[in-house]
Amino acid sequence: MKIQSSASGRSLDRRLNPLPGYSRENCDLLRENGYNQVISWGGRGAISHNTGRIRIRIDFTGIRPEEFHLYAIYRTEAS
Repeated sequence: MKIQSSASGRSLDRRLNPLPGYSRENCDLLRENGYNQVISWGGRGAISHNTGRIRIRIDFTGIRPEEFHLYAIYRTEAS
C-alpha cells in the first residue's frame, strides 16, 4: 500500500516556542511505517539544547493522516 501521508516533528521549549533549527519546516518527513523511526532535522537526529525541559510535537499531514499511529516516543542520549 502506498502511504499518502507523512509525519513531522518539532521541538519546543517550555514556553512552546520552536527551538532554533528544530522547527516543523526543518524536520525531515517520516513517510514509512514501522517501529524505531528516527525523527531528524536536516539529517540531525540529536537535539542539542541545554536549557532544560523540551517538548516534542508530532504533526500528521497528507491525504490520509489517519494512516499514521503514534504509540510511543523514546528518547536516547546522543553519543
